[in-house]
Amino acid sequence: WIDPTSFELKELFAEQFATVPAMIVVTERPSGQPIFGDTRDVCRLSLNRLGLKHIAKVVAGVARGKALPESLLREIAEKTDGVPLFAEELTKSMLESGGLLETDDAFVVGEFLQKITVPASLQDSLSARLDRLQPVKEVAQTAACIGREFEFGLLAAIVPLQEQSLRDALGQLASADLVVCHGAPPHARYTFRHALVRDAAYESLLRSKRQEIHGRLTTALEGMNDAQPELLAHHATQAGLTEKAISWWEKAAARAFARPAYKEAIVHLEHALHLAEQMDDSPMWRARRLGMLLALGQASLPSRGYGHADTVAAFTRAEQLATSIPDAPHRFTIAYAIWVGTYLRGEQDKALAIARDMVSWADGDTNSGHMVSALRSLAISQMITGAPALAEVSFKQGLLQRPEVRERPLEQRVALAQRFAAEPEIGTRFHYGLTLWCLGRIDEAGDVVSHALAEARALNHIHTLVHALAHASIFAVLSRRAEEALSLSSETIKFAEHYDLEMWEGFGSILNAFARALIGDAAESVPIMERGFVYMARTQTHSMVPIHHALHARTLASLGRFEEAAPHAQIARQELRSGSERFLQPECQRLLGDYARLCPGENLPEAEAAYRGALEQGRAQRSISWELYAALSLARVWNERGERKEARELLRPITAQFTQGFELPAYREAAEFLRELG
Repeated sequence: WIDPTSFELKELFAEQFATVPAMIVVTERPSGQPIFGDTRDVCRLSLNRLGLKHIAKVVAGVARGKALPESLLREIAEKTDGVPLFAEELTKSMLESGGLLETDDAFVVGEFLQKITVPASLQDSLSARLDRLQPVKEVAQTAACIGREFEFGLLAAIVPLQEQSLRDALGQLASADLVVCHGAPPHARYTFRHALVRDAAYESLLRSKRQEIHGRLTTALEGMNDAQPELLAHHATQAGLTEKAISWWEKAAARAFARPAYKEAIVHLEHALHLAEQMDDSPMWRARRLGMLLALGQASLPSRGYGHADTVAAFTRAEQLATSIPDAPHRFTIAYAIWVGTYLRGEQDKALAIARDMVSWADGDTNSGHMVSALRSLAISQMITGAPALAEVSFKQGLLQRPEVRERPLEQRVALAQRFAAEPEIGTRFHYGLTLWCLGRIDEAGDVVSHALAEARALNHIHTLVHALAHASIFAVLSRRAEEALSLSSETIKFAEHYDLEMWEGFGSILNAFARALIGDAAESVPIMERGFVYMARTQTHSMVPIHHALHARTLASLGRFEEAAPHAQIARQELRSGSERFLQPECQRLLGDYARLCPGENLPEAEAAYRGALEQGRAQRSISWELYAALSLARVWNERGERKEARELLRPITAQFTQGFELPAYREAAEFLRELG
């Protein structure tokens, strides 16, 4: 067993230790999840069960070097099945049983003693040893309710013993090698010698007695200022104090969310929900469960991914529950979350319909913030479905309606970011920037994006910043600013890895692969892109799928890996036919044209058709930036065929539409090409 935060810590160790002269030794159970995976830096050693020879050495160590009867030694070896701990504990149990006589050099079975019974299991052996320690056993049982580790002070607060009596009892447990003492009472800390020793003590308690002890522990911990909420929640749960346990699980989740430790927050919230579902169906408890489901969805957004089935399920359950609560206060938040999940699953026409419904709901709402959020959602859906002109209108209505948002105190903006997983004002500005870029207003778009990224850095809310870095990377990639895209995507990956945000690690990897392809490093781009695909599949994120596969097909083809490239080209074509993510379709089509040109055979007609399709799609969107990219590729094909006049007449009117963005790499390339054409 390992908690989520410790699991993240070991992954951080693995990353850091790969580059420094250090070694870490870790034990793990064979049935558990591998601690460090199967990287080349890991050497995994299997510890096999001990044979009779080695078991005899273990037994001799416990028996202080004195021999045991051969028949007893063989029975111990057989029953312990080569497990060292079991051999030690079974030997101790035999020595403490009174069934052996000690001589100068051996333990022997006395003539008048009954035949010794060897416990059948480790649990039996440990239980027998505890039974022989009455009345100290009760102290061990009480300590076991605290956990494998326990402090003298906390134990003293819940056992009905004087301090000296407790010291003596713990001393006996230490002498019996059942617990290990660190320090001296009253500041001592104790550890059960093995988790199984603790389990044996704990499981020997009647359920009612366990609940009573956990109840005393809950009361004692509540009187301590530094008690961990999750610890209180655990003991309250075990004590059957359900309502109190729910409150502490919620507090533990809120604290984990703020760190942020999203995976731990999810675990705590799932505990709270499990208990809350056992409560009555009163309006109060329905509202509490609704709040928990919302919190679960908000923790799942950055951790599992917006489109992940678990994220969607949390908000869907919240939506169903909200319908049973008159005037549920979170209904709009739920609708927004469902819109986001639908958007990131790539179901853009469906997301657009949800956004339109949100605008209709907000129109009859007294909360003006709901209309702003609805208009922003509508604008983003309009942009991604290929209507940038309409999107600009919606953005202006929503984004510019609330300039005072940026003047809010920092803590209010962070609270808003927690509610929506990322600060919505900042997030919206990146999509607004992409809309302006699409319409050819390159410099305006660049200013919007750079200011949004600066605001995200200043806000210092982790998920908002990772969201901002990824979207700034998208802008740099689409603008073909290779070095900027490489830097921003690398920073995205770094933050995502550190905070275990798999969806953003996927996006960061894919964008990093784009950047490397732009600078001509195709060989390095391939494994990074494929790593990105793994993360996107794991988080069930299907946004921007066609362009990712179209680029990968082109990159593989540029390396002569045509058989590997073909399936990716096919995925891109299929998505173009069936998908509703029209914003990126012109560039996706253009990349497929590049792929066709790289493949062996007479593929120029196919490439030209792809470029023409990209040009038509750009014009349909009224996007002069996409028109420029497609026209530049098509003009080069015509020029190669000797059609210089046609190439010039295609390209010149498009470049003439630009009134800004003259430093855009594609614009500079087009201007230079026009000079060559004369």
